[in-house]
Amino acid sequence: DAGMTDLRLGGWIPALDELRRENATPILGICLGMQMLCESSSEGQFKGLGWFSGHLERLASERTANLKVPNMGWRDVNVIKKNELVSDAENNSYYFVHSYALRGIDDPSQILMTSEHGGEFIAGLQNGKSIGVQFHPEKSHNHGQKFINGFVEMVCSASA
Repeated sequence: DAGMTDLRLGGWIPALDELRRENATPILGICLGMQMLCESSSEGQFKGLGWFSGHLERLASERTANLKVPNMGWRDVNVIKKNELVSDAENNSYYFVHSYALRGIDDPSQILMTSEHGGEFIAGLQNGKSIGVQFHPEKSHNHGQKFINGFVEMVCSASA
């Protein structure tokens, strides 16, 4: 709710929606940013931007499986759809810090990658030039740098 309130009070929602409609400017939502691109979350009462379908649910803490919430640390991801940001189908590991996860969406073709923490969750989405990732590429060393470099190339191509 706090994130969506800040977007609303800052007048960012119409501007972001316009950029998305024009599909000319790449937009990247990281962690909470990805969550705000979705329809809703059990974490709050306010609707998200609704750019991706789905509802975020709190990760279940599994004491028997030694799983903690928040999901914090390095996790492997399963690349579903290769693109300019993620080209390797294997050996992709990113740094995660989150307590809520998107488990499913209406259009599975938008799923870039998934990961596991008490069950599979969506780790990355893309619809046109709108991208959301649950992990932190800025904290993910070589794989994160490759991801960010791919996004920068997307931005440069869009503005050329």
